[in-house]
Amino acid sequence: MSTKADRVFFVGFSVMAACTVFAGFSPTFYLRPAGARPLSAAIVLHAVVFTSWIVLMLAQTLLIASRRTNVHRRLGVVGGLLALAMLVLGVTTAVAAARRGYVPGANSGMTDALGGFIIPLRDITLFITFVAGGLYYRADGATHKRLMMLATINLLPAALGRLPVQGALVGAAILAFALLGPAYDLVTHRRIHWVSLWGGALTVVSSVGQFPVARTETWHRIALWLTS
Repeated sequence: MSTKADRVFFVGFSVMAACTVFAGFSPTFYLRPAGARPLSAAIVLHAVVFTSWIVLMLAQTLLIASRRTNVHRRLGVVGGLLALAMLVLGVTTAVAAARRGYVPGANSGMTDALGGFIIPLRDITLFITFVAGGLYYRADGATHKRLMMLATINLLPAALGRLPVQGALVGAAILAFALLGPAYDLVTHRRIHWVSLWGGALTVVSSVGQFPVARTETWHRIALWLTS
């Protein structure tokens, strides 16, 4: 059963996520200067599809807040199909970026494209894992909405990494997003939901752990194989 506090919290999170994505991608996409070099069709498609998830997340939380559960459930089918498209586009875009030498996470100390390839791969892997869990637990509202929130949180590093801030602040922002669920659970329900606990821990550990892994020779061999 969704409480008023739940409705306010999850709508608020969706607004925060939308604002984060808009701020991160405004210079290169949403508010891209008219005279800038045109983006490729693949990049535009990627941006539109991933933006659609953020819009859908906001719409779904608003539908629950307004008690329009039937419409929410019908849109959930669209969300599942959208997530599959995002998996395909996320992986292919990451591979293409690595091949042309783009270095994700440069503001966090990443120095080469093969090392940086781990960042979008981690993001999309956790995203699709949490979405799959959310669809599986769709009949359990408390579990479902926390899994979908975690899925969205793991899309945010791409936007946060494009903000004009140091990598340490990006890491702090990711940590703050991951702690939103546990903190909310403690304040409102006096206990941490198992999804908030384990999902938040997985998000934080993988976000921190990807950097030392990315610098190993083993990862570079795997990344070279995946992108060749």
